[in-house]
Amino acid sequence: MVKIFLFLLWHFCEAILFTAGSCAGFHRDLKNPSIWYSIKRLNPDAFIWLGDAIYSDRGDNLFQTIIPNEEKHWKLKYDVQKNDEGYKELRESTRILGVWDDHDYGPNNSDKNFPYKELSKKLFLDFIDEPKSSKRYQREGLYDSYYFTENDLKIKIILLDDRTFMDPSSNEHADVLGEIQWKWLENELSDTVDLYLIMNGLQINVEGRLTNIVELDC
Repeated sequence: MVKIFLFLLWHFCEAILFTAGSCAGFHRDLKNPSIWYSIKRLNPDAFIWLGDAIYSDRGDNLFQTIIPNEEKHWKLKYDVQKNDEGYKELRESTRILGVWDDHDYGPNNSDKNFPYKELSKKLFLDFIDEPKSSKRYQREGLYDSYYFTENDLKIKIILLDDRTFMDPSSNEHADVLGEIQWKWLENELSDTVDLYLIMNGLQINVEGRLTNIVELDC
């Protein structure tokens, strides 16, 4: 399943369109999902991955659970996704941004103690065609921000990393973002822009379902 979100921002006669998706549970026997063609027809300014672009903790089928600890556990699935004809067309015409959640980061509900997170980060950034000069390759975590402008409208997208610094849920005062990312976010919110869009992979306002107990003091 792929969850798709649309953000259409009007300013006078101009519009900026962002599309975002998550939970792309495609596997080797599922190719050419029509959703990519549907997104491409919208001609968005960007497509933003918001977690679970792949399920690295699945084996030869989506019902076999593994602990990803080798490059192939991510790369084989990223290659299937990236080489899908519909997704290739979207990549050629649309800017791709993204951040992860647990299944593309590592095992289900994984936190900061996952030992292969640096390998996972590199493969995720390669998947979204992040420029090799990007600071995201060098620093800890996947958080980043981006500006979009249309005439005099200025929008800032902030992508938060909800896995790299997440405390174990057994911690009574567990934190998602970590001190470094909280300080970074505070600085990012000091800009003069018309609109902030803050996005991450973790579910926040969920009715009837809670995957982890963590502090989200804002």
